[in-house]
Amino acid sequence: MNELRLLVVDDEVDTLKALEIGLQEGNRMLHTASSHNEAINILKSLEIDLVVSDLKLKDGTGLDIHHFIK
Repeated sequence: MNELRLLVVDDEVDTLKALEIGLQEGNRMLHTASSHNEAINILKSLEIDLVVSDLKLKDGTGLDIHHFIK
């Protein structure tokens, strides 16, 4: 079975860490980003199956990430 490649994006360190801990179990390759720009760079360089993002980020929005993916 292939690993699910997951990207979690949040600019709040505590929230990002909690999500990272909670989502590490199972058959997943977990990547994290603490900014819009970091998330876009990851998306440019890796194939990601699922993105979970905060809506409001300091340097953009989760919707900006969604539009980039589209």
